[in-house]
Amino acid sequence: QGEQAFWATCGGCHRVGTRGGRLGPDLTRIGVTQSADALRTAIRRASAAITPGYQSVTLVTTSGARIRGLRKGEDAFSLQILDTRERLQGYLKADLTSVAKDTQSLMPDYGAERLPDASLDDVVTFLSTLKGSK
Repeated sequence: QGEQAFWATCGGCHRVGTRGGRLGPDLTRIGVTQSADALRTAIRRASAAITPGYQSVTLVTTSGARIRGLRKGEDAFSLQILDTRERLQGYLKADLTSVAKDTQSLMPDYGAERLPDASLDDVVTFLSTLKGSK
């Protein structure tokens, strides 16, 4: 049940093995690195501890478009992000009016109304089994 709930709610953004999205951290070995309590907190309050490399940013272009994604690279003239559709995009800094680090994770908080306690327990049990390959 936990695996089914995971793929229904989390798998679009998180990867396990060769399956899933790339917008969130790869969870293939999460059972080795995180306790069940840490997993519960990360699911219920996603912005409490954002994994390094997954800090979201909001860009505003000179035309007024707002783009949200994950900062993946930057040099003196450009910025690269993985946008919310998992596309790697490059922007010239001259074409941006602002680049702001977001305080909120791209991952939503999964409160009890969104993921009931029993389903949370199932997902955490599933995640705890993920030890990856040796």
